[in-house]
Amino acid sequence: MRIGILAADESWERGRTGPAAVHLAHSLERLEKTNEAVAAALAAMGHETVEIAVDASLVARLAAAEVDLVFDTYFGPGRRRDQAAVAALLEFAGIPFTGGGAACHYLGLSKPQSKRLFQAGGIPTPPFVDAAGLPVAAVFEAAAAIGFPLIVKTSAEGEGIGMDERSVARTPGELRRAVDRLAGAFAEPPLIERFLPGREFTVGVLDAEPPVVLPILELELGGAAIYSYDAKVSGSAAERCPAPLEEPVARAMGELAVRAGRAVECRDCWRVDFRMDAAGSPLVLEVNTLPGLMPGYSDLPKTAEAAGIDHAGLVAAILASAARRLPER
Repeated sequence: MRIGILAADESWERGRTGPAAVHLAHSLERLEKTNEAVAAALAAMGHETVEIAVDASLVARLAAAEVDLVFDTYFGPGRRRDQAAVAALLEFAGIPFTGGGAACHYLGLSKPQSKRLFQAGGIPTPPFVDAAGLPVAAVFEAAAAIGFPLIVKTSAEGEGIGMDERSVARTPGELRRAVDRLAGAFAEPPLIERFLPGREFTVGVLDAEPPVVLPILELELGGAAIYSYDAKVSGSAAERCPAPLEEPVARAMGELAVRAGRAVECRDCWRVDFRMDAAGSPLVLEVNTLPGLMPGYSDLPKTAEAAGIDHAGLVAAILASAARRLPER
């Protein structure tokens, strides 16, 4: 097959605006290394790869590339919502691609929307307040009804962007300061959620019949309250994979990871973040609809490796899943 790989145009990305642009240099490096590894794996399988730059001319570039499929790794380095916008353009162009469609990414990037879907499907997730459209007094009243401690998150960013130890609020004053800090830095209103004091995990899923739940990865935060962006980039959190869990708990988390991904219409692969409450019950925090594939950095390749699947095998599994949607030749 002739397979397209979406690359960032640095000049275009630097012209984008949004909180993710603050971390642009690191994001561009991750995308470049990811694409190099994916291209090498595809070439080893005998496929031809072609790089397609993401910019204002993307639809024309896609038409000119004449690819059979796009292996989508593009997470919107300069502006996170572009992850969904690019998927929408691929759909508009009628080009098959790996991963979820535009609706999937829009839902996954909106924590309030995805959490409503979890609630509707009986998937345990912490109670929350979506500040969008609510008067300020109503937001704090609803948050107080959940009960302290609370955590204040961005409603449409990933990777812990915008979060640090100040994001955990144990008093009304801390809550107001945390909300004000995010409200002044992000376009979307913040999400206020019950803070869970337990262990933190991430669970990768490969889309197959039946779905393959990869070994669970535990993040040991070393006394920190949250897994922030800085902790992710620095690698300061210790990781254990497979996580030491009793078999019934691990099985339940795997089942929830599959259900959460299905709830937001994920395809091919996804990753679900969990945290335990004080009683040790796991609750779904969010779904990563386009998990990173950078070797040695991203969580999905690490969990795949723990299952005996190397990076090339992971790329092959994602491609095989997407190939089921290709039209008959």
